[in-house]
Amino acid sequence: MRNEIWNSMLDAEMNYRYWSYISKSYHKMERNFKFFLAIMTSGTVASWGFWGEIEIVWKILSGTSAVVAIIMPIIDLPKLIKNMSQISQKWFQLKIDYEILWLSLKNNKNQATIEKEYKRIKENEKRSIQPDANLPRDEKLIQKCFNEVLIAKGLK
Repeated sequence: MRNEIWNSMLDAEMNYRYWSYISKSYHKMERNFKFFLAIMTSGTVASWGFWGEIEIVWKILSGTSAVVAIIMPIIDLPKLIKNMSQISQKWFQLKIDYEILWLSLKNNKNQATIEKEYKRIKENEKRSIQPDANLPRDEKLIQKCFNEVLIAKGLK
């Protein structure tokens, strides 16, 4: 039981870190897309007055702005960010639950109570963390988060 709780605690912390990083990354991407779109749109309008003789500039800026404006609702970054943030919050709560359980185990609490609580947390994990094929999976970031957890727990 000790190993299962320890491994579950590490797994929850790694997942919390991973989904936090991913969520922040997508939030930054959304901000950059909006900033890009604002600049391109403004650049297109500005090019009418200043670069009238260079017709290709405003055509490229206008076309690029249109493509970005069309793609953004299809990608639906706000929905992805919301989903990833919710997953991150759920993993954070699971991380806390496992840490409390780990402390109970270290303080020699009743073994039957610990097993019951572990099963409850595991069931909660199964119910609340549903894999979504549309969400990103970044193996390099997973490894980075895993290494951060090992360092944080003094295992590396």
